[in-house]
Amino acid sequence: MSWWKRLLGIGKSWQGERCDACQREVHHPECLCIITRPTRQVCRQCYEWLHPPCPYCQSPFGKRPQAKTKCRNCGNAVRVRGSDLVTEEQAIKLDRLEDGALWRFDEAGPSHTFTKVAGVTRRNKDRTSRQKIIRKCLALERLDLQAEPENPYDSNAVAVLRETGEQIGYLNAELAEAVSHLAGRGLRFVAFVTQITGQGTGTLGVNLVIISAPPDVSDAVVKRYVKNIEPE
Repeated sequence: MSWWKRLLGIGKSWQGERCDACQREVHHPECLCIITRPTRQVCRQCYEWLHPPCPYCQSPFGKRPQAKTKCRNCGNAVRVRGSDLVTEEQAIKLDRLEDGALWRFDEAGPSHTFTKVAGVTRRNKDRTSRQKIIRKCLALERLDLQAEPENPYDSNAVAVLRETGEQIGYLNAELAEAVSHLAGRGLRFVAFVTQITGQGTGTLGVNLVIISAPPDVSDAVVKRYVKNIEPE
């Protein structure tokens, strides 16, 4: 049988054959084995793992890179992060998010950071005044953090709302990116008002403490942690 017929699987049934890489049996004709050498066959999934696409031009690599490399097709530098190939820009973002000192969020137990609410002088979509809503806020009031993946300006945007559903603003872009990233890895987040600023100046602001906790940490443990937080 010619090599191109072997490559396309023409004239041969792959039923009962095994992938030389993962040793799984091929049960369906759509899961063709791709012959990489005359004596070796790998399933499509393993082939795509061994020859991942460039994140810029999608051209497959001859073999999976283990460190920073340059795509022979487009010439761009490709970085390796975990099992993924990423662009230079994506690598910078991932490195910043993986730096545990950035926002001091601990994935092993409760942790916190202090911040200010952004966008407090703007109006909400329903034209309600955020300043008027902030006037109703109280110190130590619990606030909800709501991700907005469909936000046209920032897919990592996180809105800050009272428990009534009234929005008082957003987390700043860098913190929102970190919260979105870590929430996707299972961390829970809640916020509390620590101070209403700007009293008597005409423009109010809101200082927050944001608490994070892994999903396996109980609410009782989180409450004890909150009681021990020292003011900023």
